[in-house]
Amino acid sequence: MPKKPAKPKKPAARPKRRPFAVLEVGCGKVPTGLLGKAKNSVERGKTHRVFFGVDKGLDVGRLLKKARVKKLPENLFLAKGCAIRVLKDVKPGSLDIIFGSYLVNTLSANAASCALEGYTCESAFFQLAGRALKPGGRLVLVQDKANVPFLRNYAASFGAGFHSIEIPDNVARNSPAKYIKWKSSPELRRKRVREYVKRGEVTQGEVDEMVRHGAVENLQDFAKPTIIIIRKPRPGEESRRVVYLGPEQAFELLARLMGM
Repeated sequence: MPKKPAKPKKPAARPKRRPFAVLEVGCGKVPTGLLGKAKNSVERGKTHRVFFGVDKGLDVGRLLKKARVKKLPENLFLAKGCAIRVLKDVKPGSLDIIFGSYLVNTLSANAASCALEGYTCESAFFQLAGRALKPGGRLVLVQDKANVPFLRNYAASFGAGFHSIEIPDNVARNSPAKYIKWKSSPELRRKRVREYVKRGEVTQGEVDEMVRHGAVENLQDFAKPTIIIIRKPRPGEESRRVVYLGPEQAFELLARLMGM
């Protein structure tokens, strides 16, 4: 008798991928970039990628209307309110990336209500962000160059890897992000520093001291946009591992995070 053809073997089930969670702090009133990233991940079958956004001025209704969709993707979660209040409720060690633009300035301006007892608003944010990140997770920020020493100290306080990359003017000039493109002009950066002093965020003496001690080379570099990567160490890591990126690579990472 002829042998029966062997039944085709079932393909082995693909191992379930662990969630990859990204939180954007200060995602904006209408975070179309974050919505686009979430939609693209679903369409490409990367449903393990989960996106979170928080902003005090968030307007989900406007977002849905602008994007012409009836509901948010299943892998996008948005919250209206203070980032520090939201981070208090985040499960420790659950986020891969926390991303934000000019957070230090915003936290300084909104200090009072959200800080943890015994901490300033800025230190409360960094304490909670460090707790929320997974070992090996990254805090990626866009800040003025003048904030680099301040942020390096915070990174050192919990043994994290620290890397800062200035965005060159020619790269900033071609950025789709208006707040980065705006700072590609040295004159506009000088204007920004004058605004800092006028609002009392820094004194003229502090600006002069930073220039004198070489933290910045000249006045306009005080407000030069800089990408900062702080990496939480894994248990037992002896060295502070940092992935060193050039300006173009760093800006490419930033573009991916912003959904540009």
